[in-house]
Amino acid sequence: MNRTAHYIDQLVALLKFSGLWLYTNDLCNINFYTPILRLGYMWSIFVANGVSVYQIGLKESLKDIAIYIPVMVLINVQTLTVLIKNEQMKNLLNLLKICFTPYTEHWQFDLLEKANNFGWIIVRVYKGVMLFFYIFYFLLPTSADIIIYFLDYDTDTTYSLPSPLTGYLDKHPARSLKNCIVLSLAFLWVTINFLSNVGVMCSFFIIILYSHTILKIFNMYGDRLDFSSTKTMRSSIIELIHMHQNILKLSQGLKDFYGFIFSFQNLLTSVCLCLCLFTASTNKDKAIVLSYGFGVIYYISLSFMCNLLGQFIQSESENVIVSISNIPWIHMKAALRRDVNLILLQGKREIVISYKGRSPLNLRTFMSILNTSYSYFMLLRSVA
Repeated sequence: MNRTAHYIDQLVALLKFSGLWLYTNDLCNINFYTPILRLGYMWSIFVANGVSVYQIGLKESLKDIAIYIPVMVLINVQTLTVLIKNEQMKNLLNLLKICFTPYTEHWQFDLLEKANNFGWIIVRVYKGVMLFFYIFYFLLPTSADIIIYFLDYDTDTTYSLPSPLTGYLDKHPARSLKNCIVLSLAFLWVTINFLSNVGVMCSFFIIILYSHTILKIFNMYGDRLDFSSTKTMRSSIIELIHMHQNILKLSQGLKDFYGFIFSFQNLLTSVCLCLCLFTASTNKDKAIVLSYGFGVIYYISLSFMCNLLGQFIQSESENVIVSISNIPWIHMKAALRRDVNLILLQGKREIVISYKGRSPLNLRTFMSILNTSYSYFMLLRSVA
């Protein structure tokens, strides 16, 4: 247990850093209110952006800021869901600890360590890509405009790219005190959004990889059990049942917590991908084309990664019943055969992360997202 405790501690630290961890036991602690205030700010900027889109007109907004409507809805809803289901998230982490508990052999720790190292490599890559975009799309242009304004340099041009509050910017002069305030508010939203997105996505990557490894260890453990004597056979079957019951609880925890979050993401990814593709293909500004082209690659890659991890869980869970079926139950006593049959009945369904059976996380859904995005894009091109 001590060898795996730091895995969960790392996850908790990531969630706290991202502002997705509620300190429910200490209402006097400012950290309890910070995530709520951040969420309130995210929704207020969403409303402000919606008003600016309405004032400018949807057709005109498609050139730049319309993309932020589905993006903001997605991040805001995901963040709100994580905060509402904070106790479920903590229970999910506890279930991971419980599943780690029976592991005492070196090969089990080695598999977990490999999954942990691989997961944090993915996290570092994801954070690096997001940080790169954050710096070059928002931080540097916004900082340049604000600094140049206060230094009273040229005010005819601006470096800032489209942001959630671009509709409120004065066009002439390009730099003004009002613009600096608007850009600062938009930059604050981008920072909060960046942290929330990293927290939701990276914690998901790690938890799914842990869960996949737990399933893999269970399948390998069944193949390694000693059935040479009745005494060891009985204890082995009991241990296998306990491990399988923990897996069932873990799978239900994954569905309850992540089902809605990623079904909703699969739904809106098609819209985000379509708008990024449309803006990149119709805008003549090279910086905007490059930025929104990055958005196309990002949403395709993110959707593929999330659905691929969901497919890993689904495929490995299908191997559970195969692993159990390989147990020599024919030579067992009636009581043991009944125990093995119980596991077979409980494990006959594959683990699919979805919301009430809709939009499951698997590669079939990913292909559906690509097809839907292309259909939306062609429809938009025909009417725009």
